[in-house]
Amino acid sequence: MGYEILPQPGFPLSLEDEISKLLKLVDHEFIPPLSSRNSTMQQVFNESDRIDDMWFYHRQLRAQMNVFIVSEQKLAGLASFNFLLHIPDIGECAYLTTIIIHPSHRAKGLGRILYEEVAKILRDRGATRRLVTRTWSTNHSHLPLLEKMGFREIHRLKDHRAPGIDSIYFEWNV
Repeated sequence: MGYEILPQPGFPLSLEDEISKLLKLVDHEFIPPLSSRNSTMQQVFNESDRIDDMWFYHRQLRAQMNVFIVSEQKLAGLASFNFLLHIPDIGECAYLTTIIIHPSHRAKGLGRILYEEVAKILRDRGATRRLVTRTWSTNHSHLPLLEKMGFREIHRLKDHRAPGIDSIYFEWNV
């Protein structure tokens, strides 16, 4: 099974349905679920802001730079990022807001491929070499990848997502 990498701003029309399906499929693997967020860069997570509508998150992804991995014309994974952003307590950086691998394509190195492709885009465009992403402290599938790739923890928000679940920001100098 071969993979094709498609870096581009926004979404290709040919993948629009695949993107919607993937977001719905993995929605509740995220803490909080993607459908409850009003932005890909949401800073405050609380029940009163919960919206239960994937459209807000979907629209935010469309406005960012995206890298897609496709296999047999089906979406296998995506990474979405901003070239330059100022994040409170972090500073200026390229910010990877979302990385998703379709469950049937996991444990095949696609997360690493997506991160490496984002790094290549940043280098090729002369953008900042500081890539930041965040995840939650119980995300046991993502944390080992970040560690293996050399990301380092730069900021932690205790109990930010729920009691006992911290938000952790990581940095990678690409």
